[in-house]
Amino acid sequence: MNKRNRTYFLIGLAVVVWLGVIYRLVAYLTPNKENNSSLKDIPTQASIVKKTEKRLLDTSKMHYRDPFGVSPKKTKKSKINSARKSQLLPADKKLPFPVVYLGFVKSKKSIFFSISIKSKQYLIKKGEKIEDIKLLSGNSKFIKITYHSKVFTVKR
Repeated sequence: MNKRNRTYFLIGLAVVVWLGVIYRLVAYLTPNKENNSSLKDIPTQASIVKKTEKRLLDTSKMHYRDPFGVSPKKTKKSKINSARKSQLLPADKKLPFPVVYLGFVKSKKSIFFSISIKSKQYLIKKGEKIEDIKLLSGNSKFIKITYHSKVFTVKR
């Protein structure tokens, strides 16, 4: 075969391949009436999924177990004594004058709590007494004070 014959053969082969591709594309895009009647009998994807899910849910039971064979430790809940409950501030129990907990300052040796009593600010330690108010304890959220032997909790 010379060059010209080989070129014509390859062009013809390319045309045949492209005609096959176009035929497949057209056949795929045009609906076939014979196949539509048989499609009604075929279950849809959604119905198959629903049946499969129902079957799986009916047969499988979730059983979670520890893969290491160690049972979880149960934490003990602390019980609050009736004496301790009385220390917490109920809604109706209020100081006769405003006391505001502003924050605390921590040094190497001790912790100072900043409180405002009757619009005056004070830095006091645990156990100190100012204007008949004694600071019992405190943390970053609240302080406990006594006023005339009654315990009050002041939140920040």
